[in-house]
Amino acid sequence: HLAGYLDNYGEEMDFSKYADVNIKSIALMFEVIVKDGSPRKIKKVIIASSQSVYGEGLYLKDLPLPEKEDDPLAPLSMYGASKAAMEDVVLTLGRIYKIPVTILRYSIVLGADQKYKDADSRILPCFVDMAKKGEIVTHEDGNQMRDFIHIDDIVDAHLFMMKNRESDYEVFNVGFGQATRVIEVAEYIASKFGATVKSSGIKRINTARNQIMNIDKIKYLGWNPKKTWKDAVDEYINFNQTNPAL
Repeated sequence: HLAGYLDNYGEEMDFSKYADVNIKSIALMFEVIVKDGSPRKIKKVIIASSQSVYGEGLYLKDLPLPEKEDDPLAPLSMYGASKAAMEDVVLTLGRIYKIPVTILRYSIVLGADQKYKDADSRILPCFVDMAKKGEIVTHEDGNQMRDFIHIDDIVDAHLFMMKNRESDYEVFNVGFGQATRVIEVAEYIASKFGATVKSSGIKRINTARNQIMNIDKIKYLGWNPKKTWKDAVDEYINFNQTNPAL
């Protein structure tokens, strides 16, 4: 189940749509399974969740701590709240009907075919678009810390979980497990186009300053990420130079 609704963080007025898409879709999926009389035919359900369920996360002496699966959930947006509720629904229905479910909380996913949406979302296409125009402008001071994961590793994590029985009815962070400052990404992309980088000082609405992940739980099962965010940047630039019309 990969469907999800995420609108501009600053324009979250359509609250009901988050519930309809991110929560109700899970309930409808289980309704279809149960009405069809096929719970035993379903080997597993894997759900895409998000690190947004943690909100700002925990700090120690002003330093952000890597988010762990058993940390308290304190979302800062309707998107995060709907994902947290979605997790409760799928775990409840999975247990009731004895259908194995696994929840994967993604960090920020990067990939070659990501589409530009707007200046406030999707860091990779956004920064590349800015770099082509000569200047990348980050939010805040650019020192916000994030965890980026390559789309190939997300796919690999799903395939890994499909047959892993230890993951049944469990929640896992899926990221690279490394903190990266936003300005590092900006500077790397800028270097590819001879662009400059500056920070706007403007904070994104309903967004955590820092979000970094602890991925020890999924690594304990034997899964590890293989590609870095720089791999994703290089692939994105090469792909879009080769396919300029896409």
